[in-house]
Amino acid sequence: MNILNIHNGDVSANAARSAGIPGDHVPWRESLVTGRASAGLDRAEWIAIRAQHLSNAYGADMQHCSEEMIALEEMLDASPAFDELVLWFDDDLFCQTILWYLLNRIESMRYERTTVSNAGRISHPLTDDPPGGTMGRSPEEIFALRTEVPAELIAEGARHWRAYGSADPTALDGAFHMPSPTPARAQHAMFAHMLRYPSTHNGINHIETLVITDLNEPATFSTVFRRICDSGISFGYGDCQLWHDLLFLASGPHPLVELAGVGDPGTAIARGTFSSAILSRTEAGTAVLLGEADAVKLNGIRRWLGGVWLDGTATDWRWDRTGRHLVNVH
Repeated sequence: MNILNIHNGDVSANAARSAGIPGDHVPWRESLVTGRASAGLDRAEWIAIRAQHLSNAYGADMQHCSEEMIALEEMLDASPAFDELVLWFDDDLFCQTILWYLLNRIESMRYERTTVSNAGRISHPLTDDPPGGTMGRSPEEIFALRTEVPAELIAEGARHWRAYGSADPTALDGAFHMPSPTPARAQHAMFAHMLRYPSTHNGINHIETLVITDLNEPATFSTVFRRICDSGISFGYGDCQLWHDLLFLASGPHPLVELAGVGDPGTAIARGTFSSAILSRTEAGTAVLLGEADAVKLNGIRRWLGGVWLDGTATDWRWDRTGRHLVNVH
């Protein structure tokens, strides 16, 4: 049987390969939770935009990024020749955005003989856990428990991708609140994404609130990162993704956080120094935390959230944490 396994990163791919799981094992290294991730772009534009983002944000070589993304897309083009496509993705936002993208691509290819299966660590974000769950199981056990992803769930994942990548943020907000059979895991990821919008209360998002709240005393980046991972919201962020968000807090005319011990914060990822940073809260950060000031009005914002561009000191879209909706404040 000819099997293609697509994994959420090198750790999963290497573990499955070492365990002797049959088939080709390909790690998906692209992060779709940062930078522009607009749905509906043609391939050349998509690759150019994503490669530029990876180069700007993480100091990666743009040509190398482009070549790797082209290879991934060509692999997907060839996937209908396989008997089975196995997706190894978790239920956090990081994995869900990639999964939605893949399901959108799969739907567009209209497989005739290829079975699409889930072998996620916790189970497919669109389906229920297998009996007994998969947490803590070996790659062999997880692979044996894999389940087929039916056409209706492939179509639903594709709709989620188009909502996430839409320039209209109400598309995903509507999907989150729509009475439908959308499983809880997909809704949890949508909720995590909307928590990344600036709050109507003070202009910072949920992750930024967690960071500033914990800085009653200076703390290392590693300590802050562990607290975010333990926050109970499944963002699935790696350390580089969190650092990318911290740059907003540390920038502008009234920084909310100071980053010490890393030199130029904008190049800290490329230089490998960001993990040694010491974070401390500024007076402006305290004022924002107490709701006495608004971060967006103080410092502006320039950020892509999926297909939505937030820009300036009067950005339209905010997260209303009381009503649990995205709202247009203008």
